[in-house]
Amino acid sequence: MTPSAGTILVASADRLFAEAAAHFIERRTGRATMTEGDGVRALMAVVRLEPSAVLVLGGLTRLPTDAFARRLRARWPSIQLVVLGSTGPHEPGWLPENADSDAVLAALAASPTETRSSLGVLRPDDVALLQTLTKRERRVLVLLGQGLDFREIAGGLSISEHTMRTHLQNLYRKLNVHSRLEIIRLAAQHGLLDTAGNETE
Repeated sequence: MTPSAGTILVASADRLFAEAAAHFIERRTGRATMTEGDGVRALMAVVRLEPSAVLVLGGLTRLPTDAFARRLRARWPSIQLVVLGSTGPHEPGWLPENADSDAVLAALAASPTETRSSLGVLRPDDVALLQTLTKRERRVLVLLGQGLDFREIAGGLSISEHTMRTHLQNLYRKLNVHSRLEIIRLAAQHGLLDTAGNETE
């Protein structure tokens, strides 16, 4: 069976959250969605439908999210898996709870191979690259990783949106990344999201 073109399965124990997310995805991407709140039934839905992507929002009933993810990846490696708001390990496709909608949509649009190769493996020079950042750039990196948008970051740091864009371009150049999703992943992998409260100017 080949994946249903463009179909996304949205799985969450919070049915209203899942339905709202599914509606948002359909409106933003034009891709068909279906929802399921139970982990076992979600796997059965994947058997029936074999969607091109699966989005897990937080927990699932009857099956822990990490167990669901392991089974999905073992049996259907060609299906893109994105997990949002879970306390699971920092693996490819696992995003922090406060990741913004653009990051989630970008992750859903990527292929599993792209996610694993570009986002899931720590590059040996990442730490050295992070050390090249100024204190302000590091602060912007942390706030991006928390899911704040341009306007919120600019307001919080008392800078213009133009200056914020300059900081973002500097982050792209210095960290050798090409999207906000890659920045979020890098911040999560190095524990910057967990220590955000300790960041100072």
